[in-house]
Amino acid sequence: MKLTELQQTIKKVLKTNKTVRVVSFKVGDKKYWLKQTEQPRGFMRLLKPNPKNALKHEVGVLQYLNKMAAPCAILVAYDEDYLVLKDIGKTVNQWMRDATVDELQKKAILNDCALALAELHQLDLVHGRPAIRDMGWHNGKVRFIDFESKLNIQRLQWNKIRDLLIFIHDLYRNNLSAEMIESAVSQYRQYDYPAGGEQVWQASVAFIYKCRFLYTLFKPFYPIAGKDLLASLKLFEYLLFEHSRKEPET
Repeated sequence: MKLTELQQTIKKVLKTNKTVRVVSFKVGDKKYWLKQTEQPRGFMRLLKPNPKNALKHEVGVLQYLNKMAAPCAILVAYDEDYLVLKDIGKTVNQWMRDATVDELQKKAILNDCALALAELHQLDLVHGRPAIRDMGWHNGKVRFIDFESKLNIQRLQWNKIRDLLIFIHDLYRNNLSAEMIESAVSQYRQYDYPAGGEQVWQASVAFIYKCRFLYTLFKPFYPIAGKDLLASLKLFEYLLFEHSRKEPET
């Protein structure tokens, strides 16, 4: 059987990149990423004893996500030792660092990210770590990579809350403006589906309020806080302020 141009290119890439875990290549004007089975060494062999099983699981996850039309990378080829994905464009954190992109465009990109997260949640799927480095953006379309959560999800609503909090935390961690962050959150909240964005947002605010003692505990470290702790403190401040704005229950 005659191989397609993509199959022929994959064979060449595998032959010339035997020890490279992830490599990009082009077929015509289309870009792809090839990811090979991890080859852990030394102590890491104990932590990752079955790299082929890990790759097999990732292929299975991607097949399911593609079948569900989830906003994720598209799997185009795979074997027991590799998988190939369509390029998803520049990652969002790269867009945010691009000095040639104005603030209005960056704001629009983040809004697209929030909508993509809401679309994922609408499908009753979660990412597990929706950081902007794990999102690609191209012409208004956002796709996720590196899903961390298993598809047999327990406590689905809690995992959606966790996704949203991690997303907001990462925006603060990347030192984005409050206006941009609030705009992205607004986009997520407005996404209408059963038990939708607004409900997840309100549950997130309630959760942070219950954990407000952590803010009190770590606030004294504000002047010396690193990126993660500083982002966490800002996340608490934002959601605690939103909680304070809620009308008292009658």
